[in-house]
Amino acid sequence: MSIFKTDSFCITVPQGWKAFKVNERVIHICKGGEKDSDILSKPYMQLNFSGEAYMIPPSRSGYYDITDIPPITLGNYTWQGFECESMGFRVAMIFTGEGKRQFQVSANLETPIGKIEMTDADVQSILASVTLLGSGEERESI
Repeated sequence: MSIFKTDSFCITVPQGWKAFKVNERVIHICKGGEKDSDILSKPYMQLNFSGEAYMIPPSRSGYYDITDIPPITLGNYTWQGFECESMGFRVAMIFTGEGKRQFQVSANLETPIGKIEMTDADVQSILASVTLLGSGEERESI
């Protein structure tokens, strides 16, 4: 396991996964990834942090075969959302937080090279590890 940090938050990355910074508010965590382009062929999670902006919970419009994910508390947060079909792929859309301090995750659950599920221990360990960083890296909760 390793710790991956941005200026605003950090996560623990399980063995066999790799995190890639998109910007200060977005990271990709790819199972079996070696380079950032691996998200095009391998299962991954995209974690977005709202920062000081407001986020709207993920919309269900445009998706098919929608299944609710019951709220689950992992670490400091209670995540909720749904799984669905999008352009022939199974994806999950989950979120946590209120107001200007939210996290949202979109996960590509199945590719020709691999598969993950939201109930997998490594997926849940990533979600449980999400931690906001303040000055001096003290831990905060939403």
